[in-house]
Amino acid sequence: DNLKEIVLNVKDKNSYVQAVFAVTVEVQSLENRPRRMERVSLIAYAASRPRLLAKLAEKQSAVSATFAEIIAIAQQRGWINRNVNPLSLAVFFQALTLGRVLDDVSSEHMIPDDWNQIVMMFVVKMLAD
Repeated sequence: DNLKEIVLNVKDKNSYVQAVFAVTVEVQSLENRPRRMERVSLIAYAASRPRLLAKLAEKQSAVSATFAEIIAIAQQRGWINRNVNPLSLAVFFQALTLGRVLDDVSSEHMIPDDWNQIVMMFVVKMLAD
């Protein structure tokens, strides 16, 4: 919901990019490492528990749908390439965050700003011309 508010309140593509960057830095931060690890643990735990997995699947579908809606709004405003499927892009962005766990558990960590820079390079490539 916070991300949706941000997208609804920005007025131009440049402000949108700045807002996405701020959200990226927050979500990918070292302070959010415990949340990422908790999410991975929950997914692994649910994998062998069908009822829990079904509940998790419903929640994940809702999160992805909301994220896709936010992307569709940005597409309608001409900020994100309309040739990209909003749901696929929503899942991709979530996978980036989940994938950050690989560095969280690594014995040698990458520089967080380098990761954020790569994410933002991708975001810029997804922008509409």
